[in-house]
Amino acid sequence: MKKLFLMLLPLLAIACSGNEGKEQTTGNQELKVMSFNIRYDNPGDSLNNWKFRADRVADAILFYNADVVGTQEVLSNQLADLKERISDRYGMVGVGREDGKEQGEYAALWYKKDRFELCDSGNFWLSQTPEVAGSMGRSLRTHRILGRAPRQGIRKRTPCPQHSPRPCRAGGSSRRDHPDTRPRP
Repeated sequence: MKKLFLMLLPLLAIACSGNEGKEQTTGNQELKVMSFNIRYDNPGDSLNNWKFRADRVADAILFYNADVVGTQEVLSNQLADLKERISDRYGMVGVGREDGKEQGEYAALWYKKDRFELCDSGNFWLSQTPEVAGSMGRSLRTHRILGRAPRQGIRKRTPCPQHSPRPCRAGGSSRRDHPDTRPRP
């Protein structure tokens, strides 16, 4: 049951923010949402190393043409590579989970610049002190972060909050510590 919850956490975050699936129609506009764990840059990955995957990851994002893309396990060098390849179409919000700047993995949120206008963004850590960068929950062995970026559609100017969670592998109490990660009735 715990593993099922962890696997469904990204979909839960989307559902709680008002997007109940991969695509949602708001009025007469479709919203295409994509989640992509790009795998951190591990030098031991041999032929699956980031230097061989960077173009394929960027091409996949551009091919699927999602309006919003939540990426996980992104290191700062990978973020720079993706910005170089897709920033003409996508804006990005996110910070490194260890220091709230560039250290550690990002749970970066990308949005189409021609469709959305960033009006606010922020991050919080899944811990007893969610506003403290790099804080960890009681039962976690690593930092867990959730990025938030409410945006407004340029055409309709309807609010569209999005989250890009990094699912936890451990630490049920840490998920319960923050109200934004609890299932809503």
